[in-house]
Amino acid sequence: MNAGVTGKRLPFDNKRNRRLKKRAQSNTLHDKNHIYSNELKGIIDAGGNGARDQHDTANNKPTKDFIKVVFDELNHSLNINEVEEDEEDLLQDEYELEQLINMFKIPLFLEKFVLFTLLASLDCFLYYFTILPIRILHGLITRNKLKNNRASRISKERLIVFIIVVASLILTKLDTSKVYHLIKRQSSVKLYMLYNVLEMSDKMLSSFGQSLLNVVLSKKYNAYKGTPIQHIFFIIISIVYLVIHGYILVYQTVALNVAINSYSNSLLTLLLSIQFAELKSAIFKKFDKEGLFQITIADVVERFQIIVILTIISVRNLVARYGSSGTILPTSWTLHSTTSTTASIIIGALCGPMVSVIGSELIVDWAKHAYINKFNRIRPTIYEKFFVITYRSYISGIQKYQDRLGLPLHAYTVLSLVMVPRTIIQGLRASNYHGTQIFIVATLIFIFVMGILIVMKLCVYSILTKWGTEIKKSMRKRHNSVTEKSYVPGILSSGMSKLDSPTLDVLQSKMTKIHPSPKISKNTYIHDNKLKSLNDERKRKDEENPKSLEQVTRFKMVSKQIW
Repeated sequence: MNAGVTGKRLPFDNKRNRRLKKRAQSNTLHDKNHIYSNELKGIIDAGGNGARDQHDTANNKPTKDFIKVVFDELNHSLNINEVEEDEEDLLQDEYELEQLINMFKIPLFLEKFVLFTLLASLDCFLYYFTILPIRILHGLITRNKLKNNRASRISKERLIVFIIVVASLILTKLDTSKVYHLIKRQSSVKLYMLYNVLEMSDKMLSSFGQSLLNVVLSKKYNAYKGTPIQHIFFIIISIVYLVIHGYILVYQTVALNVAINSYSNSLLTLLLSIQFAELKSAIFKKFDKEGLFQITIADVVERFQIIVILTIISVRNLVARYGSSGTILPTSWTLHSTTSTTASIIIGALCGPMVSVIGSELIVDWAKHAYINKFNRIRPTIYEKFFVITYRSYISGIQKYQDRLGLPLHAYTVLSLVMVPRTIIQGLRASNYHGTQIFIVATLIFIFVMGILIVMKLCVYSILTKWGTEIKKSMRKRHNSVTEKSYVPGILSSGMSKLDSPTLDVLQSKMTKIHPSPKISKNTYIHDNKLKSLNDERKRKDEENPKSLEQVTRFKMVSKQIW
């Protein structure tokens, strides 16, 4: 009963409460108005002078506030670098400074490695033109006095010479003049595409040829005495390989020759296209030490191949120049020279393409390696380890050195034998030599060139020998294993290196509800084995296999990509 009565009186009680609330608000407003009126009366009673001062203060207040804001902003801007930094930030600044200094050190360390490797490659290349023919002749003279081991080695060398000579004879039927004019009619875009296709084919054939010739020249292959069909089959395959690879290199040489001899900027366009594509494909990728070693080897091989090709092109251009009566020179021959004497033409033909092509290669390689080392926080001293490993491969023999670098010296030998002698003979015919005269002059040129090559071989070998003694002394003081000292301290990939404890618990737990993010303090970061950072992964690999660099070769998948 009471509940029912209470329920009926509830609306009247609500109305009464609202009336009381309005009355209280009106009384409060009245009191406030009374207070404000008293304050206003006091201000008026203060006199005219007080009112004038108050008015002036009110007008000057915005100006003072604006000036204060301006000075505060200036002080903040000037003192922004004077904010107290903790020890971790200072160390990070030192590491960033070290990385910038390392970028300028990269060319010194890189070119030291490249110079030694180029000299070693030149020594191995000259071996096929100087030492190998002499050894073959000596073996033919003293074949009855040879021991078993030496006879086996001589048989391998004879097989190499046979394969190279047969492949060269087959390729001599290729008319390089027709190839030159066929490529010359193409546009710059087609020339760029053709050169890229030839370059890719060269790498593929180099890998295939390395494996094939290792099988042909291995002891296990020589042990197949009861299967002559296998001997013949592998020899034929080797000859076919060298013919195809030599054919690709001839086209690549002629294509670059067309760009060099162009009267427009075809060479510049070709170089810029190739070099920027190389930069784009390399610098913005994650590299480990094995990948860096492999791309360094690839750069050395590419530079050596360019030197061989440019030498052949220079010989062809000199012969063509003396057989031509034209006065207009290609753009790449001039070297911005104002004279047109014979000496300037020779220097331009020899040095002009070298400066353009090799100069662009140097700049691109320096920039590429500088940014690779910066992004992956690798110190340039790692090139010293590459240097020692390459030296050990060189002193172990030509075969191991070729396997390390993936250097197709047999194909380069075929290219030289196909291009250079034919060019010289064509030049002699253009100079009105006939029959016996051509034979005599060609023989004299052959003897002269052989003498120069032998002297070059001895000089290069002596330089490498003296350099090798210094390397052996330094090898006693250092080791080839890579430790954390070879890297600049710091996080390789921010966001993967540190995780706070609450976040780690959330990631590793099976959640059915979403919990609010907890408050994280500065020192709650931990390293966990379940979610490893790139730094931890790199450290683990270095500890498990500290001498992994010694297993790196040019065409071995030691990283994510073969360069």
